[in-house]
Amino acid sequence: MFKVIIEESFLTQKTNESWHEKRKACSHAFYKERLQMMMKTLQQKIIIAINKWKKEIEQNPQGYTDIDITSEFERIFSRNIIEISFGEDVSDEKFDFNLETFRGSGKFNLKKVSLREAFHENNQLFINSFTTKFFNPINLFWRYTGKVYSATPQEKMMDDNARRIRAYVRSYIQKRKSGERESKVADKVDLLSLFFSSPEVFTEQVIIDELIDFFGAASETTQNAT
Repeated sequence: MFKVIIEESFLTQKTNESWHEKRKACSHAFYKERLQMMMKTLQQKIIIAINKWKKEIEQNPQGYTDIDITSEFERIFSRNIIEISFGEDVSDEKFDFNLETFRGSGKFNLKKVSLREAFHENNQLFINSFTTKFFNPINLFWRYTGKVYSATPQEKMMDDNARRIRAYVRSYIQKRKSGERESKVADKVDLLSLFFSSPEVFTEQVIIDELIDFFGAASETTQNAT
């Protein structure tokens, strides 16, 4: 169901030779020294949050601020995972996306939305259409066809949005390769830099799959967990 957006990522790929090669190449990301450098990114995110709270307190005549600590923790951990994956926090970067006018309407307008919002909105569309899409007669043979087809206009729009998200990630990867963008993670221990060091395993297509997979882990699972 989700292969249209994450294709052959760790989450969907079979444990074949390619999966083992990627796993072996990625294992370097979790060495103690690299994890210690990654902790600096988390520290920066916490400091940014604390400074924001302090500013709100200073600007309030009563000298306090209300904090939804669940949402704040979600933002901290989410942005931390995204920056460690991409090398930068790209959550708020915007691009053209088909946004539903209101939930369940089936009507869409092309708007500039953040990557985080786009991913969340498309994930909701996936969830909402799961039953009708999965039990469509044409998809009963997915084990043999290796594909789940989109039949309704809403499902086709959802697929178009998935392609738009992948196009943004592809564009970011190309900008990193050209030097137009650079990693902001200490000692460049972000996952994208690690992927670049193993081009025989991580082709551009594979990198897109994995970055979207990690972005989903950051923007969706942390939110659900909190």
